[in-house]
Amino acid sequence: MNRVELIRKNSEFTECMDQINKFEKQRIYCGHDLPHFLDVARIAYIFNLEEDGQIPKELIYAAALLHDVGRAEQYKSDIAHDKAGVEIAQRILHNCEFTNDEIFIIVKAVRGHRGCAGGDKKIGRPEENDILHSKALLLAKYIRKADKLSRPCYTCDAANSCNWQDDKKNLEIIV
Repeated sequence: MNRVELIRKNSEFTECMDQINKFEKQRIYCGHDLPHFLDVARIAYIFNLEEDGQIPKELIYAAALLHDVGRAEQYKSDIAHDKAGVEIAQRILHNCEFTNDEIFIIVKAVRGHRGCAGGDKKIGRPEENDILHSKALLLAKYIRKADKLSRPCYTCDAANSCNWQDDKKNLEIIV
């Protein structure tokens, strides 16, 4: 079984997804479900191909599946989901056969997918830090852009009451 499928079937991941679904049951705005995560993965992968980013497809899909995994914690404890998702993602990735370097890249992308400063701090082994850090920042950029573009605000019935600023909304088809 591939490692992305291991994430999807991971008990902690499925529990987080169940909790998110419960919190968002009555939500009229964009949800955070598996179709959203897969849309983000596919769009991020397109960016990777177009820019020759050389990030392995499996890492892109893993980061996309995990980028909002901290949402349940945000709903419960008002902790930013990108921050809450770091520890959750680390545990899941360790259980899904990812290497320490891969975990570093994916987790930094989860933390940095909203453009937060915490995603930009250099951590880890100094001799490998620059390469891993660069890959993590590039992956975070792809996930951040894909996250926004995955939302068709231009067709949303709730767009007028959405609290996203207009400059953050996806108001047209981007080719």
